[in-house]
Amino acid sequence: MSTNDKPTPVPDASAAPRQTPTLPPDMLIILPVRNMVLFPGVVMPVAIKREKTVAGAQEAVRTEAKVGFLLQKKPDTEEPGFDDLQSDAAAAFIAGPAVRYA
Repeated sequence: MSTNDKPTPVPDASAAPRQTPTLPPDMLIILPVRNMVLFPGVVMPVAIKREKTVAGAQEAVRTEAKVGFLLQKKPDTEEPGFDDLQSDAAAAFIAGPAVRYA
């Protein structure tokens, strides 16, 4: 390296804007739900409390993506995995966020 050559600075990763990856159009954000039945063409409120489920719903609203609601086999399961969910789903759009504070 000559005296005129200067090292190229490495960009700071934290300074770069974060890009959220987009889902392909044929993928759904899966939201597990308990104790409810969804019907095609019906608009209804869905109460969600779990942090991961709320985050998924917020992402769906932000990106206008479809969601897949899957009913849990056992409603008392707090962290449902794939085997804890029914195999049939209802695909839907979230019409808009509604917040109710207790």
